[in-house]
Amino acid sequence: MPLNDTSKTLISIKKLVGKAHTSNDKAVANESLPTNITMASNTIVGQSIPSTTGSNAQYEILQNSDSENIAELVRFDVTFIPGSDSGAGRHGFELKLPANYESNSSNSKSGTYPFKNGQSINITSGSLQLIPPSFSPGYEAKPYHTSGGTTQIPVLDARDWNLDYFNGVFFQQDPPASSAQNPAYVDAFLYIGKMLNEVVAAGSSDAGDITAVTAGTGLTGGGTSGAVTLNVARPFSRSKLIQKVLVQQDANTIFTITGSDISVGRYNPNYVDLFLNGQLLQSGSTSDVISGDADYTVASTSSVKFSFDIESDDNVTLIVFPS
Repeated sequence: MPLNDTSKTLISIKKLVGKAHTSNDKAVANESLPTNITMASNTIVGQSIPSTTGSNAQYEILQNSDSENIAELVRFDVTFIPGSDSGAGRHGFELKLPANYESNSSNSKSGTYPFKNGQSINITSGSLQLIPPSFSPGYEAKPYHTSGGTTQIPVLDARDWNLDYFNGVFFQQDPPASSAQNPAYVDAFLYIGKMLNEVVAAGSSDAGDITAVTAGTGLTGGGTSGAVTLNVARPFSRSKLIQKVLVQQDANTIFTITGSDISVGRYNPNYVDLFLNGQLLQSGSTSDVISGDADYTVASTSSVKFSFDIESDDNVTLIVFPS
């Protein structure tokens, strides 16, 4: 048994508001299960639609605020859909790109599928779409018949017509008495911008397009294409020297650590560690050493001054990290 009118109406309404239809006895507000309309990213408009519709000149291309080509005003040919008639007349019609579209359009996509001469909108599965008036009233399509001249069919015409902007199907509930007044063509805005999948792909490509990898401080390697390897140039490349004190030495006198180069650490206490008999010492300025506020100060690239006497057989250990 086919669906009755009540089921058809409730299924449609509930689907549009995001509710699953579980019972004809339940109103929309009583349904608890969610649903939605499944759409592919290649049929979803991916760029912003201009709010104004220009001068309404044929084949005029509209741009959005990012200067992107988005819409084109086209006079679509209208063809009767076989099998959609009744005793009252013809009801269903399909919109097609004009037979001379490619020669008249300045759309950069003109000539490539689906922007081809005579292309039917409905068989492109959403690749061709009309911009609906939900974006702006100016996008309202204008159908015409050619009985006795070119005459626009008004929105509130007695035929009670409807246009599906997604698939370009024109429906008239009550066909006119004269078949000559059936729609001959429709003026509407064709979406010529990118679909969502194109925008996402372009964004991913732009964001992830690394053209070269250059080794920075402490690294070697790099490259401009293919697999690139970076190596740590100096992993743990510290220098460590241990020197035994041979004779007692007074405070604030030069003590040389043979073979050392404190300049590698740029004399920075964060890169230079000095130990006496295994105990880490605190560095400072010459005045800090004289006042006793620091254990030692660096005197040159290979010498230090202690704030205290050092004794014979003491062990001095110097560790320097490259800065």
